[in-house]
Amino acid sequence: MTVGRVLLLALGVALFLLGSLVLALWLTGENRERAVVTRVLRAQAAGDGAAMTSLLEGCRRDGGCRAATRRLARMLRRPGEVRIVGYDSATAHALLAERGPTRVAWMTGAGSPPVIQCLDVERLGLPLLGGRVVAHRIGPRIAGTASCPR
Repeated sequence: MTVGRVLLLALGVALFLLGSLVLALWLTGENRERAVVTRVLRAQAAGDGAAMTSLLEGCRRDGGCRAATRRLARMLRRPGEVRIVGYDSATAHALLAERGPTRVAWMTGAGSPPVIQCLDVERLGLPLLGGRVVAHRIGPRIAGTASCPR
């Protein structure tokens, strides 16, 4: 093998590995978003309005947001482990920073009907490079066929 071929092969391998890394970071964005949403829902199901407030970006400084999260935590408190049964995100597979509603259906017990809510979720930075995900607000319970406001 000539030096040129070895360098070409090494360049090809390096480009493949770099592409694989970028693809993996982009694909894990869905998991990072779902983890953020799940943490908020777990705090809500536990009735912990203070934890919800700390998980929602900018909520601590906003009296209306603090009051709304405390109210939701009281109203939607449920015993048991939170299970997500439906998930529809406007920011799914975002290539650039994006913000939009995520409609999530969740439940805690076999006998309880699902709770459906909308969260305002934002992907910051470049999702292709593993950008950060934050939740800004969580809405009240909505009807089963209702969609999230844009």
